[in-house]
Amino acid sequence: MQQCVDDYCEVVPTWGNDAPPEKLHEIGQHLGDDSYDALLLCLERNALLLTIDGRLREFGKVLGNIGGLWPQVFCSVAVERGLCSAQAYWKFVLWSIGRRRTHTSLSSQEFVWALNRPKDERQAAMQLILEYTAEPSIELSSMTKVVLEVAQYLLSVGTTTAAVCMFLIRVTAPLFSRADAAADDLENFLLFKLREFMTANFAKATANPYEADAGSSRLKVWLDRMASALTLARNVAARETPAELAKKSLGVAPLHALRQPLYIGVRSDF
Repeated sequence: MQQCVDDYCEVVPTWGNDAPPEKLHEIGQHLGDDSYDALLLCLERNALLLTIDGRLREFGKVLGNIGGLWPQVFCSVAVERGLCSAQAYWKFVLWSIGRRRTHTSLSSQEFVWALNRPKDERQAAMQLILEYTAEPSIELSSMTKVVLEVAQYLLSVGTTTAAVCMFLIRVTAPLFSRADAAADDLENFLLFKLREFMTANFAKATANPYEADAGSSRLKVWLDRMASALTLARNVAARETPAELAKKSLGVAPLHALRQPLYIGVRSDF
């Protein structure tokens, strides 16, 4: 972003808007000079306000009808146009979450990227993600969808039962700890979606009854273990705070053996 500013922007003299909104002038007394000048410049030039300060962006919109843009949106467009690497974007999202930046959304892509980092980086990134997951201001349904997408990704590319179960325990416990979560409904929904995914992708259609029984038996083992993992996550969420949950090691690590990493369970302090 800084390189873009250096390459394409120039400092120009400004004398402010002839008639700035009265409320904007009043709030300007409580803003820093740079912030207030930025709002005045946007008014004069009919410009779009790009800032990581969510409060300033909201002030500009409400008090001065100044259009604002979230930095995450700006960076995602840069990725689409090849001006920024996907890895740099994912790192920026996690940095924004760590800095408690407003209007920052997390997707399964950032989650998977964090899982593939070296051990220390992975633990630090997962702590940020799990703290974000437990945040009451983040929509519960949105985070539940992200968790399911990552679990389905692990199952698709290759994982052990230990790894996927540890993942479910670690990432759903903060969800169960939230005051806005109905534990029974959340557990049933997660298990239903996992069963639906497993049945659609791993249930082998065959007329041979012996093969069908063997396939159903293997599928049942995986689903039973994942159901137990969700029950354990509920129990853990009831006795530990979100901060305590976030600090524990993940218990899942990538194994780089093929074109895509496989995921295995490793020693955890859970």
